[in-house]
Amino acid sequence: GAQIEQIATALRQLLADLRRGDRVASNRIVIASQHSLTTSLAPQIIQGLQNEGEQVYVRLRSANLDDCFAMLLSRQADLALVYHAPDHEAGSNDYLEAIDIRPDRLVPVLRPDLVPGLQQGEYENDLPYVAYPSGVFFGRIMAERILPALDARTTALPRAETALTFAALEMAVAGVAVAWVPLSLASVSIAQGGVCDLSAILPSCGLTIRAIRLRSTRSPAEETVWQHILALQNAPMASGSSIRKART
Repeated sequence: GAQIEQIATALRQLLADLRRGDRVASNRIVIASQHSLTTSLAPQIIQGLQNEGEQVYVRLRSANLDDCFAMLLSRQADLALVYHAPDHEAGSNDYLEAIDIRPDRLVPVLRPDLVPGLQQGEYENDLPYVAYPSGVFFGRIMAERILPALDARTTALPRAETALTFAALEMAVAGVAVAWVPLSLASVSIAQGGVCDLSAILPSCGLTIRAIRLRSTRSPAEETVWQHILALQNAPMASGSSIRKART
């Protein structure tokens, strides 16, 4: 009798597991996110879904911009969270659908005690900065928008290089050099005094945070997330969010 009861219990558990597996599979969505947004916007979207009681299981994949597009086009991701810069067209509107969620800005930051030297012209001729690889999105923005906008007498000298904006921010906090990072990422450190925003004396660049997806048949889970992102357009950041103070 005990053995039969154990088998019956095991079968009930197996049935429950199978039902749960079906539910998870039907509600699963993969989001590809540019690295900077993985640490800022993506958690807010997932938390918002949970707060609304949506049973959507999100797999978050962090990548650079080009890989985000590659995952989307190869259907390894259902949607992507990416940065867009003015006059940079990313992909054809014929097969992509986009939501411009909110603006952001690539701003120069540096540890506060080093700012007076910068203001007094200590780095007028040679400006140490944290570089991004030329092949990544922010590397291209630096080359096209930031470095050409520096004073003609100033030579920008790379002190370090990283593909990750949060690593660049930490280098600025440590006093390594000036780093250009998204304001959404730097706002908490700025508010806490870890770095100063130097946009008043060095060039910056406007950005837009976008959600993109293919124009194709989509699952209910994808549509739920898409509608949630639509509702975020230019909305205030949630209290406690790392990008609440960022005008983003």
